[in-house]
Amino acid sequence: MKRLFLMTAVCIINLASLIEGAYGLPWPPEIDVYYIKFNYQSGYSYDALTLKKNNSTYIQVPEWLSGSRNEKIGYIESQSNRRIKVKFWVDRQGFDSMLIYAEKVGQGDGIGDVIEKEVMFDGSQYSSPAVMRCDGSVPGSVGIRSFSWRWYVLEIDGQLFQGSPLWIGDTGPHEYYTVLAAPQNPMSEPWTQVLDYACDWASGTTSEYSALRRVTQHAYYDLNKSYDGSRTHTNGTSFNLTAFFNDNWADCQDMSAVIHVFTRAIGGDETEVRKIWGQFYTKKIDPIGNGEDWQIMLWNFHQVGWNLNVYDACVRLDPDNPRIPVNEDINESYKSDLFDHGYWNPDTPFNYTNVY
Repeated sequence: MKRLFLMTAVCIINLASLIEGAYGLPWPPEIDVYYIKFNYQSGYSYDALTLKKNNSTYIQVPEWLSGSRNEKIGYIESQSNRRIKVKFWVDRQGFDSMLIYAEKVGQGDGIGDVIEKEVMFDGSQYSSPAVMRCDGSVPGSVGIRSFSWRWYVLEIDGQLFQGSPLWIGDTGPHEYYTVLAAPQNPMSEPWTQVLDYACDWASGTTSEYSALRRVTQHAYYDLNKSYDGSRTHTNGTSFNLTAFFNDNWADCQDMSAVIHVFTRAIGGDETEVRKIWGQFYTKKIDPIGNGEDWQIMLWNFHQVGWNLNVYDACVRLDPDNPRIPVNEDINESYKSDLFDHGYWNPDTPFNYTNVY
């Protein structure tokens, strides 16, 4: 038994010696990524976009907080030289600096690997926040993606590890949105409630035109709203999007506002809405949520999404060859299949300026 004890002790001493020889340290410290701030400064030239969960709640920063928080982030497509602000923790005091980097692991398109950076500890268990640069570029199309990083330490206090670097853990999956360009008013700080729809619907698109077409078509089918022309979630140039999400009904003003707001949330800057005044009878149409109930209606006015032509997520036209109107001339093909008789007067296009 004594001999076994002595052999075990010798093995432990030899293992400690091997580790000390490999790392130049009495024992490798435990190191962790304490937080990552993706949106750490105003603007979006180098960091992530400012996002809100809804009208009243911003995404918390740092978006990644070890053991407790992992929020969604957003970037403009194709941008390079992304930067993050990272703080690290070590299990003991006494270190001055560490050379740290990260690589993307697993499936998914990331925003680049994190280039190695000397991170200062100055004897504390927590590092000073370090601004670290990511190589590569954000993917070049609209979408919702995710990635994970694997973090490594190359040096501690200037001592290079022999052999492999020291793996200190993984972060993620970091779920992120990519948008066409800077989000535009009235959703310059886009809601994740909106991006969850818009970035999914417009996934893979690279232009406002193609994204707008997708948003219009999906809004008709995928929002689970039923047409009710007797009430609205809009008032002038304001849109109560919070109430719209909570209710199961919508009118034409609501659906045109969805097209406008959702497209602007992903960076479209030309999409508006347009009202058609008059009292007119329609031909047979299929309003949103009515389930193949083609009917003739009497309208005092109608409102559509607008980008040089009509984008209408409120109705389908032509029961013999049903379609959701996208990119249609307001006074020709669109009017031909919607308008039967009465008064038809398209007004000047306008924007919603307040979403709440």
